[in-house]
Amino acid sequence: KMKLRLLEEIFQSYLDKDIKALLNVENENAFRNLIRILSSQIGSLMNKDELSNTLGIHKNTLDNYLFYLEQTFVLDFVRPFYRNPRKELLKNPKVYFRDLGMRNYTIGSFGDFEFRPDKGSLFENFSYLCLREKLSPSVPIHFWRTKAGAEVDFVILQGLKPIPFEIKATKLKEFNVSKSLRSFLKIYSSQKAYCVNLSLSGSRRLGKTEVIFLTPVGLTKTKL
Repeated sequence: KMKLRLLEEIFQSYLDKDIKALLNVENENAFRNLIRILSSQIGSLMNKDELSNTLGIHKNTLDNYLFYLEQTFVLDFVRPFYRNPRKELLKNPKVYFRDLGMRNYTIGSFGDFEFRPDKGSLFENFSYLCLREKLSPSVPIHFWRTKAGAEVDFVILQGLKPIPFEIKATKLKEFNVSKSLRSFLKIYSSQKAYCVNLSLSGSRRLGKTEVIFLTPVGLTKTKL
């Protein structure tokens, strides 16, 4: 209860001090509802047309609100990685929260991770935060998705070489590499690739690529 009360105070303070006083947001209800909607969509593609229609606000207003949320370190937007515009999806970013406690507060969900219906998206957001902490702010994190439906959760660049990260909120028993990750490696020939999961550690070679399987603890300790 004390933690919940503290989160409520932080959230309300953010709305009162940052949003009302500093940024002069007039439609507070729409702004609150935007945060709630995005809380339920972490790790998913953000559709601005759908959001503006749902909230009943102009696209310019929505863009301003999203800008405020990013600049006040509530949200991060991860944009697509591509080198072939004809085959790879270009437009919509994915959204992640900088503070998972605030995210859970906005949707009123604090259940045990193992039994949560949203544990996949939570684990993806957590993994994003781990990566973000390891990297310089100047190093962008992207995701990769093709029009055919292949997807890799995160991609970072070391030099000119992309390094893919696949996030699985499951207890893997075997060193299997997914079709999507195989598709990425076939195109980009990365020297390393990572699969973050709940149980399996180790590595396997797939052609010229070393595929490294990491648990959350391993992710926090590994050097990129």
